[in-house]
Amino acid sequence: MSTTVLLAEHEPATRTLLERQLRHDGFELAAPGSEPDLVLVGDGAEVERWRGQAPVIVLGAAEADPYERVRAFRRGCDDYLVRPFHYDELVERSEEHTSELQSR
Repeated sequence: MSTTVLLAEHEPATRTLLERQLRHDGFELAAPGSEPDLVLVGDGAEVERWRGQAPVIVLGAAEADPYERVRAFRRGCDDYLVRPFHYDELVERSEEHTSELQSR
């Protein structure tokens, strides 16, 4: 079973790159209205919108306020990666969060 990812990334170049790489690595991209296994958001302020649907990983900006991570966790994110992040780390963390759900 492949992992379905909802990619809520507003930066077009990053979104295109992540879509291509995630598909290449066997992830499915969630269609609008579907139930994803994992949500990737490009802004910690969006966490509350997606919280409760699936684990949420924030792909935060490097220049963001250092307390943005704390605010994102308080809003309910499950993980936070600071840009630029290594794609393999994103995959590893994604698989960790989805495997936790499958083992419950």
